[in-house]
Amino acid sequence: MKARIVIIGGGVMGISIAAQLARQTDALKEPIMLLERGSVGGGTSGRSSTILRQFNESRCIASMARDSLRFYSRFEDKIGRSIGFLRTGVLTLAKSQDPADIEQLEELVAMQATMGIDITRVSAREIRNLIPGAEVEAGTVGAWECSAGCVDSTRTLEAFSCLARNKGAILRPGTTVEKILVKAGRVCGVRTAEGDIQCEDVVVAAGPWTRGLLLGLGLDYPLNITRTEHLHVTNSSLKEAEAHSDPEFGMHGPESSGATSWISRDILDAALADEAGEGTKLGSCSEASVLHPTLIDPQLGFYARCDPLHARARVGRCSAGQATPVADPDHLDERIDDEFRDWVRATLSRRLPAYEDAEEVGAEVRMCTETKDSRALIGPTPEIKGLYLVSGFSGCGFKLAPSVGEGVAQMLLGQPVSAFEPEYFAPARFSALRVPG
Repeated sequence: MKARIVIIGGGVMGISIAAQLARQTDALKEPIMLLERGSVGGGTSGRSSTILRQFNESRCIASMARDSLRFYSRFEDKIGRSIGFLRTGVLTLAKSQDPADIEQLEELVAMQATMGIDITRVSAREIRNLIPGAEVEAGTVGAWECSAGCVDSTRTLEAFSCLARNKGAILRPGTTVEKILVKAGRVCGVRTAEGDIQCEDVVVAAGPWTRGLLLGLGLDYPLNITRTEHLHVTNSSLKEAEAHSDPEFGMHGPESSGATSWISRDILDAALADEAGEGTKLGSCSEASVLHPTLIDPQLGFYARCDPLHARARVGRCSAGQATPVADPDHLDERIDDEFRDWVRATLSRRLPAYEDAEEVGAEVRMCTETKDSRALIGPTPEIKGLYLVSGFSGCGFKLAPSVGEGVAQMLLGQPVSAFEPEYFAPARFSALRVPG
């Protein structure tokens, strides 16, 4: 069996790359094949928080997130398939009330505003207007992205898979790659249980399984696998709001097609203009107490993403330092610690008292792959020609996937890379340790 390019990994990165490549190649002359050990989208991507925010210390990543957000926001209109896109807005608090942390946030807001990102610096009073009932100290500031939001991971992965297939890509779930084949220092194929597949290039986008595949080639790139826990919580207010919504279209019925939030720029402007100190109320009391923007809270170390499509909120840690190392991705401990449950309840209600009596309606564990400098590996390896890496996104792959897919396709097809800065992510910045063998 032959292919032009083989992609290993059927998560959001692999599928995005496959769709972009298939769009620009002849399916008969230059087959694009994606191999996934399980079900397509059934790995870590299927458990993603899918927070589509642009705020970042890196100008490069912020621009990729901006372009990816535009892609997601237009997907349903252009492709005709729902991905559950919602403009919930994303509020990121400064790390502390320390003047240095506030100054850093303000500089980043100013920098990203020059990039065409709709972002605003908000004060403690304005934060309370955005999330009525939130407990924030005087002097707290945040970065508010009114156009940011989220997608439904399952719908998005299914839609991306259909797009890739419709463009001619071959998707083969249930196919485990046992070995990447190399001849004279160049990739020549992959070995599976069903037999060898010859190809010119191999893209390894296998998430937590990437390092193991590279070790089989005698290469050891600094990819660390960590385990993170997440709880889904709800309460009577959220259930009541969900009962009045259309499950197909989210909180506002078919007029919004799931693409607009209950928070609008007009509401924010009214909140910012309010001089009485009372604050503009965002919707009804039940909406205001639970249906809130996605909150990234580095001060208390958590994030909370409201998910009206499923009548729940997803809560997890936002500090990578709290994650637990994973020795073997094939043996992931999926038990949720009671200590984490207690931490979520105490921390969430401390910032958002409306969740004090929230009930747990689900929990999950996911793996993240990280590099030691917190920048993903994207691009060709200097050791083996035709071998490309796409890994190490620290759990933030969804917000960058469209840009990564476009840029990697440009690389593989010999085009100038305009979707991101190749040098920023180049695997060549690390010297892969040679593994004896």
